[in-house]
Amino acid sequence: MAAKPLHPLVQWAQRESLIYLTIEVDKVEAINITPKDLHIKGKYAGAETEYEATVEFYADVKTDYRKIDNDRHLELVLNKETSGWWPRLLKTQGKVPWVKVDFNKWKDEDDEEDDLDGGPGGFDFNKYMADMGGNKGGAPNLDDFDDDDDDTEGQFF
Repeated sequence: MAAKPLHPLVQWAQRESLIYLTIEVDKVEAINITPKDLHIKGKYAGAETEYEATVEFYADVKTDYRKIDNDRHLELVLNKETSGWWPRLLKTQGKVPWVKVDFNKWKDEDDEEDDLDGGPGGFDFNKYMADMGGNKGGAPNLDDFDDDDDDTEGQFF
């Protein structure tokens, strides 16, 4: 009797019109993407253990995808059929232990327009730090401070 396949780790992130999937399988034997789901079968790290998963998407995706293979995992970029932010990857609610958020690729809905343009509202933090203090980077004038006062000799503060 053959051993039951294990679930590979699936990490996901999204944009308004895209889904990013990272699947911890390095030898893909079969991949099938339909508008409703993804089915993948493969092995990881040269082990004889089979990994297999079916991911039923929250909403429909287009069947064309971009595939990025590397030595450790498979990355897929899928186009959503209808643009919009999904509350979760899976159709079913509840926690699935082998599906996790990929925070390295994650971007929130309200971050979509805030790329590298100086942050929210066009605020330039580098300019703010350069102007901070009002002396434009020069050394402060210490001439106004008194030298050692004679009346404080020998006293500790």
